[in-house]
Amino acid sequence: MLKSKMVVNFLGEREEMMVTNLRKWSVKHESKFYTLNYVMLFLSAFIYFGYAYLTTPHQNQTLQESLRKSPTMAVVLLVVSLEVFAGWYLWRMRSSLTKSRADARLMIWPLMICQLVLGNLVVFVTAGISYLGVTTKSHAMKQSRPSLGTIIVSILLTLLYALCFYLAYQLLTN
Repeated sequence: MLKSKMVVNFLGEREEMMVTNLRKWSVKHESKFYTLNYVMLFLSAFIYFGYAYLTTPHQNQTLQESLRKSPTMAVVLLVVSLEVFAGWYLWRMRSSLTKSRADARLMIWPLMICQLVLGNLVVFVTAGISYLGVTTKSHAMKQSRPSLGTIIVSILLTLLYALCFYLAYQLLTN
């Protein structure tokens, strides 16, 4: 009984130390991971557009014809367009999102969930680390309400990502 309590205490102390170290590390590198978020969103969009551009001439089709014939490509194009918009918003609002815990929570959490559902694990992880850094750094700041712009963009992006997920699900099941 005494040994098991000692093991639990030892593991609990190690876990607490790891979490504390992760928080310190995320605060130190928060701006790098925040930048990586929108860079990865932009990069994934450019890679997909390049893929679409390179594959359509081999099928002797224009991009418009290819989108009409392949609903999957159209849905992915919609997701990529949303990622460009999300990346642009993260880039444009970087100063307010990294200083306001409420804005960061409202914008980054839905982005993390949507990216996880859509399978973009790189953005999911970088968003999680930047969120941890922002919330740890701004823990001492006064609590504020999120801005109206962040609320609107967050709701809009979440609804549109949900629509994309629904359309992708429909394509896969039919």
